[in-house]
Amino acid sequence: MISVWAPWVGAALLGGIVVELCRANALLAKNISREPSLDGSEPCCAVQSRPLVSIVVPAKDEECHVESCLRSILASDYTNIEVIVVDDRSTDRTAEILAAIADEDSRVKVVRVKELPADWTGKTHALYRGADDARGDVLLFSDADTLFHPQLLSRALTCFSGRELGVLGLLPGFVERGFVEKAVYPHLELGISYFYPLSDINDPEKRAALASGSFLMMRKCTYRELGTWMAFRGKLTEDVAFSRAAKASGYRLHVVRAGDMLQTRRFRDVFEMCAFWKRTYCGAFDRNVALTARLTANSVVLSILPALAIWTGYLILTGTATAAINVLFALSICAVLAVVVPFTIFIRTEGVHWAYGLTAPLGLAVASWVALSTFFTTLLNKGIRWRGSLYK
Repeated sequence: MISVWAPWVGAALLGGIVVELCRANALLAKNISREPSLDGSEPCCAVQSRPLVSIVVPAKDEECHVESCLRSILASDYTNIEVIVVDDRSTDRTAEILAAIADEDSRVKVVRVKELPADWTGKTHALYRGADDARGDVLLFSDADTLFHPQLLSRALTCFSGRELGVLGLLPGFVERGFVEKAVYPHLELGISYFYPLSDINDPEKRAALASGSFLMMRKCTYRELGTWMAFRGKLTEDVAFSRAAKASGYRLHVVRAGDMLQTRRFRDVFEMCAFWKRTYCGAFDRNVALTARLTANSVVLSILPALAIWTGYLILTGTATAAINVLFALSICAVLAVVVPFTIFIRTEGVHWAYGLTAPLGLAVASWVALSTFFTTLLNKGIRWRGSLYK
């Protein structure tokens, strides 16, 4: 009796999943359509009070990227800047490269860190040391593997000053997208967007807060009132922790996609990307088991749908399918389409060829693995290994 009713029960559950997918797709489309973009800001022809902007860039073994990063910043059309680069215990040619650029341009200052104090994460300590030497009224924290468009600073300052923000965060695009960034990365990005849409992050009435360490702009007084980076010294995702503290303290947080205005390097491989997103998920969900379980359930269910469609299709082709199996097949195809079609539309908005929409099953499988890994790490209170260090 159980075997007879099982396909019908599965069909009923799958029908509910299809309805939920349609609802989630409508909500996602609505949120994306409302997402602000820095490209829509007016170029800062003249910010009324052209403040000195102190740009802090931590660099640990970044010989491959730091020179292009600094030269892109120095080429900005907004010139009232100082760039404080923190050589964080580098063992490659980073120090040599920084010294050469500092000799060329007096706006560049190099701070060297030889030891990491106890209870600090490496990047947070580097940011703290750099901010300690900052003279500007406006602080900007970035990464050594980013590239600035010449108009990025002026546009960002226009947005920051014009909206009277407490913290402005920009989400970067990629300098170049490989297979991982086209086929897999968007699924992980959409996974977190479901819980933290930008419309909620930018709404002062909602608690949602998230940001990227690639670009965090604030006034020095805001930075100090929030306790400086010392207040977040043990946080693995210091950018997320800072954005939450700022919003909780009543500062206006505004996060936008920078598109081609701010770019970061592609991942070396899928393993580096998975490690990045595991770290991001742990920080975004603040090691909350319930939220991580929801993320995992969403990812696993979606990854099973293509296999279910293949299995029921096989039964139909071999003539062993029942009426319930036929219904299950039809619903599984609808569910797969409800995933693939919106995903294809989403990646097209980011300039990726539509054919990568067909790789959705692979992307969903990787997203499920990352979500499961994050869930068990959270549940068992295990540490996360990031760039050679273990954090708990």
